Amino acid sequence: MEHSFFNVVVPITAGRLLVYNSLSLDLVVISAEEYGQLITGRYPEWHPRLVDLANSGFLTPCAKTQYSEIADRDYLYKKTNPFIHMTIMLTESCNFSCAYCNQGQNKESEVLSEQVVNEICNYIRTTSCKGSNVDVSWFGGEPLLQLDTLLKSSQRLQEACETTGAIYRARVLTNGFLLNRKNALKLYSNNINVAQVSFDGSKLAHDQSRYVLKGIGTYDLILKNLQEVLEEVPSDFKISLRVNVSAANLYTLPELIDDLEKRRFNQFKNFVVYWGHIYDPTTSDIDDAENIDDILLSHGSFGKAELEMNRLLVSKGFRASQTINETRGNCIATQSNSFVIRPNGELHKCYIPVSNKANACGTIYDVNATMQSEIYQRWNSWSAFSEDSCSKCRLLASCRGGCPINYISDNYKTMTYKCPPSKMYFNEHLFDRALRQGIVQVNDWDEQRSPTRLDSFKIPELASHLEQRR
Repeated sequence: MEHSFFNVVVPITAGRLLVYNSLSLDLVVISAEEYGQLITGRYPEWHPRLVDLANSGFLTPCAKTQYSEIADRDYLYKKTNPFIHMTIMLTESCNFSCAYCNQGQNKESEVLSEQVVNEICNYIRTTSCKGSNVDVSWFGGEPLLQLDTLLKSSQRLQEACETTGAIYRARVLTNGFLLNRKNALKLYSNNINVAQVSFDGSKLAHDQSRYVLKGIGTYDLILKNLQEVLEEVPSDFKISLRVNVSAANLYTLPELIDDLEKRRFNQFKNFVVYWGHIYDPTTSDIDDAENIDDILLSHGSFGKAELEMNRLLVSKGFRASQTINETRGNCIATQSNSFVIRPNGELHKCYIPVSNKANACGTIYDVNATMQSEIYQRWNSWSAFSEDSCSKCRLLASCRGGCPINYISDNYKTMTYKCPPSKMYFNEHLFDRALRQGIVQVNDWDEQRSPTRLDSFKIPELASHLEQRR
């Protein structure tokens, strides 16, 4: 037996280790001595300890084979599976005008047409199959400005799924201004049962950046809407509050959490808070994007805030969203059958630069031609297993490189740090998870040896193996 390349080892007190496997996502506490001896032949192959650790991926007959199998599986999942992920832009219009918006300030008013919906349905019927997922994110602008179009289009997509036996799943990405009980029930009745609501910190911070008319804030109305939905819509309708974190609102986040507690949002199991790191909109080459350099946070500053605010949330009885990237490459951008679709049928592979027409890879009217385009091929051929900064990292099995745009887009390639910000505090996040699982105690943390060291994620033994694969 060999230790998996995907094991992350966190030294804790009393000569023990907290070990995480980024393939199985399992955690275990083990003595440093035993961890070292597991591959020496001390245990017979049938020993329960050896079997348990092998079943969880911590031990493997051959670490290089395990690595190669995951790389091959990643390729097959992205290129050959019939699952479809679509982000569909109902309209670019919005009732807010946020400075950091990745659609710029002057938004087009075009609305998703019936003709485009017809073509999306044809695509579903020719691509999906029985038991496969068709996963749709209704997006904008503000999609609830076109609620009737959204509901009719959603019904059409569900009917297309029924013809092939595919499973329709959907969510809406909204600013929450129109997400009242009445509208949420309409969404829910159309199998749209997740809402991600964007927010900007405390009342003062939020109202300074998110308003319909300047000077008239939206903070209280949105939270009133969300309370109404959580109390009166079935509990399998889930709300994720995506709080956009910047230097302008960083200091207000504890105030926001206190207010959410006072409003008793922590009593709802279908409510979760998620911290969003704002991308620089000018990087997407949108002509009217505002320069927001003065409020952008570094990855380190954001990562620290994310850790601290999640700890505060948990201490007040909230469910904090997952911060460790464990998506396993489940990103629309690098999956062959998945697209972002603009109201006019234009196809993109990533929602971040979606308003930059130069990033379009084709149209829904000719998907075959789209798949032959240079832009599509650039996204479709990318793999974290081919990136030097990713391929020798112990977290590769879970995060698969994080956000692909950091590697594929010419405008993002110059970024010096491309990993998820949570990686900078990975050991701390792991320890917090272990605390919640009850496998460690607070005093098990070793202030000298436990904190995250980025160089501990490197896999030096892989160099020759990767050269052979290439």
